[in-house]
Amino acid sequence: MRLKSYVGAIITKEGKQRLAAEILELEGKLKKSRNDNGDRNARRSGDTGNGMPARDEVSRQHDNIRYRLEDRTLFYEQATVAEEPFRRDTLEIGCVGRLRRRSNGLWLYTHVHVVGLGETECDSTPRKLSYDAPLIAPFHTQRQGYEEEVTIGKVTRTYRLIAIYLPSDKEVRDLRDS
Repeated sequence: MRLKSYVGAIITKEGKQRLAAEILELEGKLKKSRNDNGDRNARRSGDTGNGMPARDEVSRQHDNIRYRLEDRTLFYEQATVAEEPFRRDTLEIGCVGRLRRRSNGLWLYTHVHVVGLGETECDSTPRKLSYDAPLIAPFHTQRQGYEEEVTIGKVTRTYRLIAIYLPSDKEVRDLRDS
């Protein structure tokens, strides 16, 4: 299997730290997998006595861990860390954008924290979406007032970027506290 290139990918400082922790965890799993694999090497393929997985399954798990570790390491080495935003001119990584759309005669608002590649967390407030997510990609690097039709799944809606905040702004702190 060929590894993906991450040249040009951008992540936040926190994303780089989480990636380093994930790499350490995978290295531990790989070491454990090697030990398990060595212990089971003498067993015949398909012998699943004592609740142990078959040799083929252990090898497959080992290969998956090794591939994931190589992929995460390549991402760590090639990704660029985004600078902390200090202006509200454009929606950059690290900024929080307020988007508006019309639905059944009502205005609906959503706040979105723009983060680096692979750092999406929809459970957080405001939810964190990667700069390449379908909802964020058209607005990344755009100014306040920018409007765009966005298609997510089979639904197309028109969104407008009505405000840009820095993570330290009172509006963002209030969102996190609520």
